[in-house]
Amino acid sequence: MYKKLRLWAYRQLLFLDPVEDDSIQARTQLWRDTEQTITHLLTLHGSTPKEEAEILLTLFVLLQIGTRDFSILQTVINRTYHILPRLRTAVSLQSPSQFHLLPHLLVHLYNETEDETLLPTIEHHLSTWTDATMTEEDHNLLEFYNTIDITA
Repeated sequence: MYKKLRLWAYRQLLFLDPVEDDSIQARTQLWRDTEQTITHLLTLHGSTPKEEAEILLTLFVLLQIGTRDFSILQTVINRTYHILPRLRTAVSLQSPSQFHLLPHLLVHLYNETEDETLLPTIEHHLSTWTDATMTEEDHNLLEFYNTIDITA
């Protein structure tokens, strides 16, 4: 469910889908729908680190095209920092090339916080990816990552 929503949001964010109706009404409706989805997702909490990461990652992507309400953004950032230790433990028990949620979450967290301590982990995980193991979402993430101004 979340992955499909993220793919749609990435496509909107990266202008990959042609806009059929570029009217103010259509854009306003898109923004309202995005806002409602963000509000709903904020009430959800995953029962596992992976589920929580899925929700948070979806929120980060939607926040790129929706609201820039900093209290909502701060809530997502705080929840992400809270889940990172448990998510890292879950990843260490699996092959990093098979568990792509962590770098996705870290890229979006870095984009919002510019926390340079995240960069080595991001670079490590991204360096393990190959075209054979990458999904469409992974390709979208790399394209998004390349647009981030990294000053480190």
